[in-house]
Formats: sequence, structure tokens, C-alpha cells
Amino acid sequence: MNELDRARENRTCVTVAHRLSTIRNSHKIAVLVRGRLEEEGTDEKLVANVSGTYSQLLKAAGLDTTPTTNQNEH
Repeated sequence: MNELDRARENRTCVTVAHRLSTIRNSHKIAVLVRGRLEEEGTDEKLVANVSGTYSQLLKAAGLDTTPTTNQNEH
């Protein structure tokens, strides 16, 4: 568990991030394009849509597009 995961444990947090690796374990990810909601869901759901914006951003960043297991779920 990293520092960000510990800090948001048992809290509601809104994270704005440019690094996709920062948000991959979030319960809900919202992808905005030009200020409009493009996609929302878990990492697993968004990665499953291989033509989606989130999946394409992961690929462009050279990140693994295998869904993460959300370690924060109860």
C-alpha cells in the first residue's frame, strides 16, 4: 500500500491526476475530454473497453492494460 492509498483509506477523495498510475486503484475513475465526461467506472471496466479513451491513454503511456485488482474494496 502506498502513501496515497493510506491517506485515502476510509475517506472519500477526489483525485485529479496526470499520471494514470496514481488512480488505477480508485473505486471510480472518471475520464474527462475537453471538460465532458467521456467514461466512468473501475479500472477493470475501463480497460475492458479496448477502444475507449482510458485504455488508449494507458497504452500511450506504456502502462500495462491488464486490469488492476482494486485493493481498496471491502
